[in-house]
Formats: sequence, structure tokens, C-alpha cells
Amino acid sequence: MFHFSRPDYRHAIRTAIAGTAAMFFAKYLRLPEAYWAAISAIIVLQANLGAALRESTNRIAATAIGATVAIPFLAYFGTNLIGFALAVFITVVLCSLLNLQSGMRLGAVTVGVILLIEHHSKPWTPALHRFLEVSFGIVVALIVANLVFPTTATAKLRDTVGRGYATMATLLTAILNKYRGTPDAEIGALRAKMQSLLRAAEELRAQSKYESTLVSADYELIDRMMECQTIMFYEVSTLDLAARRGGENNFYRELLPEIDSLVTGIETTLNRFANVLTIKGTAYQRFDFTFALAALSDKNLAVRELRLSQKFELEEILHFHTLLVGLENLATEADSAQAAVAAIASGTQRRSKRLTPPASTRTNR
Repeated sequence: MFHFSRPDYRHAIRTAIAGTAAMFFAKYLRLPEAYWAAISAIIVLQANLGAALRESTNRIAATAIGATVAIPFLAYFGTNLIGFALAVFITVVLCSLLNLQSGMRLGAVTVGVILLIEHHSKPWTPALHRFLEVSFGIVVALIVANLVFPTTATAKLRDTVGRGYATMATLLTAILNKYRGTPDAEIGALRAKMQSLLRAAEELRAQSKYESTLVSADYELIDRMMECQTIMFYEVSTLDLAARRGGENNFYRELLPEIDSLVTGIETTLNRFANVLTIKGTAYQRFDFTFALAALSDKNLAVRELRLSQKFELEEILHFHTLLVGLENLATEADSAQAAVAAIASGTQRRSKRLTPPASTRTNR
């Protein structure tokens, strides 16, 4: 079954506009081979501005390397295949050394266009033309990416991290249900989904760095939320180890209701994180982890003083303390992330108020 989503539809429109505009204006400016501008615009245009900026930087640099390498080979060897092979080799090596892997093919193509097509001008002329045509196409692509259905990598990162927190809350609930004796078959699927979201967020994070100073004041805060999410996922994975002995959790009941209160606080906080990041304009309400952690610590101390652990097997107690340490670490990390998500929420609300006209103005209109 074919699936064509709204983002795909928008990207198709943007790609068509970028290629057409690059070709039209390159011809208008009388660039010798205007189609290279159109090709470059289509190649560079990505799903979001950050990805386009990253591709643009790499491809402009790679094109410049290919053009520069090709000039002396064209001057001394002309359209010689051995010279062409050596020039391509040097271009690819230089691009690799400069971490321009995504642009090395365009650099090699630039060498091919300059060395394999016969030119009747000075050696530097075709190299300059190729660089100008490719660069012009890239500029057009960036303008289109910023004006037509604009989407930033930072906005996508925010949404992806938000969905990650919602998934983590569901995963945490499933793991604790298993520990309490009600196994949940969705744990494996939820863990795989969480890992997929973390990988997607890492890619978007790399793209967001290219636009962090241009379009988003929240980049550093969202980046902080992503770091916390990664740490918290490892803590949740630790809880999964404790849950493997599901059903045999009598020692766990000795610390009720304090431990359930902490669990509820963590789950609530994760869902609040998700709401703030995925639903703009959502206010954030902090959870008091200090009180919950202190209450659990006091109860744990009381259980030790009463030596209640003597009634249970050592393995069961060890599993419980694995759970306890994991929950405490998870709560501590969630607590440290609250300042960042609160700042994101307040910043979004301030921007929304600036963009929303007063009620009297809307009424008059």
C-alpha cells in the first residue's frame, strides 16, 4: 500500500520549486551550464533547514576542492584519463580528510565535468563556472528551505525528544507492571521504539547545530533535554533487570506507598516533559522529588532497623535494591531536567503572547 504523508507532499513541492527557480535564475544570469544550479538545488534541499545547511556547507567545500584540484590537471594534461583518475583520487582523499564525506561525490563529479568535457578557454574558467553554478543552486535551495513550508531540525528534534519521553513513561509503566507480577508483552517493542527515537534525535541534533544560532533560542535547552533522556533510558534499562524476577516482589510491599508515590511522580514528570515538547504553549508544573525521595529514604531506613529483610530471600532483596537505586537515579535525573523544560515552556508562552494580538484588536478586525 502506498503511503504519502503531508511532509512528503510538502517536500515534493519545495524540491520542484527549488530546482525550477535555480534553473530560471541561472539562465537569467547567463551562467554557461545553468542545469548544474538546478541539480545542486535538488540535491541539497533536505527535509529541514538544518539538514540543508549541513549539506550546503559540505557540498560547497567539496565543489571548491574538486575545482581547485582540477585546474592544474586541465592546464598540464588536458582531458587525459590518467590525469582524471589521479585528480578524482586526490579530491576524494582531501574530502575524507576534511570530514566532507557527504560532498565527496559532488567534488569528484566536479572534477569529471571539468576534465572530461573539452573546453576552449583558460583552465580556471570552467572550474570557476562549475563552482559558481553549484553555489548558486545551493543558495537558491537554502532560500526555498527557509521560505516554502519552512521546517527546522530543532523543531523536529523537540518533537522527537518529546515523543521519546512519552514512550519512556509507557515503558517505565510496563516494566514496573512486570515487576509487580503483571507481565507486559509490549516491553520489547517499547524498548525498540525508544532506541529508534534516540537514534533519530541524535541525527537531528547534528543537523540542529547548523541552525542553532539562526532560528531557535531553545536549542541548548532541547539539547539538554535530549542528554537527560539518554541517561534516563539507561536507568530504565537497569530497572528492566530488576523486573526479570516479576511476580516475586513481597519485599517491595514493605516500602509501600512511598515507592509507588515516587514512581507516580516519575511517570507524571515524563509525561509532562512530553506535553511541553510536543504541544507548544503547554505550561509546566514542577514535581517535588525532594519530598518523595526523602520519604522513601526514611521508610527504607525504618525497614532496615526493623530487620524485616530477614523474612525474605537474598536474591529478592538484591533485585529490589536494583529497582530502588534505578528509581532514585531516574528521579534525580528527571529532577535536574525540570529547570530546562520549565524554561522551554515559559519561552514558548512568551513568544506565543508576542505573536497573538490583543483581544480588542482581533475584535476590531
